[in-house]
Amino acid sequence: MLTMKFLAATFQPGLNMTVRDGPKWAELIVPGAPLMLQGVQPFTGAKGVQQDSHYPAGQGLLLSTAQFDTLKDIPADLLAFNHDPFCREFDGIKAALDASYPNGHGKHGYTVVFFWADYRG
Repeated sequence: MLTMKFLAATFQPGLNMTVRDGPKWAELIVPGAPLMLQGVQPFTGAKGVQQDSHYPAGQGLLLSTAQFDTLKDIPADLLAFNHDPFCREFDGIKAALDASYPNGHGKHGYTVVFFWADYRG
């Protein structure tokens, strides 16, 4: 089972998405595969609100991926499905990516990963 780590391990019931740096997750994904959702640390969201992560956070089901060259290429409508409410706007997702990848991100594009939260296999 693959494990996906999150700074803010908060999820909406059902369909969620997350943005990852580079093509790694597009290469790893097997649609329908179970996924362990794991929080890694508390995170202050883009709007300055402290979010608590849980260790581990639960299970998911991998659905699909989409790749984009830049953050601005990701349609705003897709951001509405982001697992983290603070990342449903471009400023929030950029802040989360800056925190996740302090040495930089976007050199090889971005992968949007769609998953179903609270899958109980």
